Amino acid sequence: MVLAHSLYVLIGEKEIGQRFHNDVGLYTKTYLTYYHRKFVSMKYIRSLCFYFY
Repeated sequence: MVLAHSLYVLIGEKEIGQRFHNDVGLYTKTYLTYYHRKFVSMKYIRSLCFYFY
């Protein structure tokens, strides 16, 4: 974390900040859709289990 921060300061805030922001946005979107699907499928499976019990 410290190394990443020193690299961030060293290379230049604007360029790496923009790239980092884009990457984080992309990863966040991907994770959110992934976890949303996972959550929905879990809910679905749980409701099926509840239905069978």
